[in-house]
Amino acid sequence: MTSVWGVSLALSLGLRRWGDLRPESLQPSWPAVMAVMLFPPLLMGIWLILSQSGVDRGRGESFESDQESR
Repeated sequence: MTSVWGVSLALSLGLRRWGDLRPESLQPSWPAVMAVMLFPPLLMGIWLILSQSGVDRGRGESFESDQESR
């Protein structure tokens, strides 16, 4: 969790520095915008489908949790 925050902070500081050096507006290309908008939901959807199909068996929550606590 700490590494995610560290990477986010470094990325934020890097983008701020880049914006200070280049004050003109950023004009991203259409494919770059679509990739940023669609890639995370597609990745999450694939993960959810794979987790429901049993690909990651043994790593999730047990269905017999009542018996395990006794």
